[in-house]
Amino acid sequence: MIGSRIAAEAGKRGHEVTGVTRSGKDGTLAADASDADTVARLVAAHAAVVLAVSPPRDGIEAAESLLEVGRGVLDGVRRAGVRRLAVVGGAGSLEVSLGVQVVDTPGFPEDALPPVRAQVTLFELVRDNADDLDRNGPTSPRPR
Repeated sequence: MIGSRIAAEAGKRGHEVTGVTRSGKDGTLAADASDADTVARLVAAHAAVVLAVSPPRDGIEAAESLLEVGRGVLDGVRRAGVRRLAVVGGAGSLEVSLGVQVVDTPGFPEDALPPVRAQVTLFELVRDNADDLDRNGPTSPRPR
């Protein structure tokens, strides 16, 4: 999905890329991103980490699963000394007007709410807990 496209583009631009997925398919390494020790080992000596994860589609509660990944990645990149983190995902957290996110607009598809709200929760976790990192993503920093 989007992670493989980001990796391909980075490779075309001359960057060395370590692709990691849950499954290890298509030439990627298989790993559990909620395991901070595993994340730290995999990202050691990397200049940046791109977190492009979607909610699981196997019936697992989506929000908690993504929060576990978010916490594992945040802790892992810190342990490895990586300072740059980009978070990529859906547009549900973007504001369409002041204080109103896409996911909260009238007519947003009901069947899409659980995974989109889970992704929003992940973005908020990173926004609220990564002030020490050079990061970017769809949810802008909270005003201080």
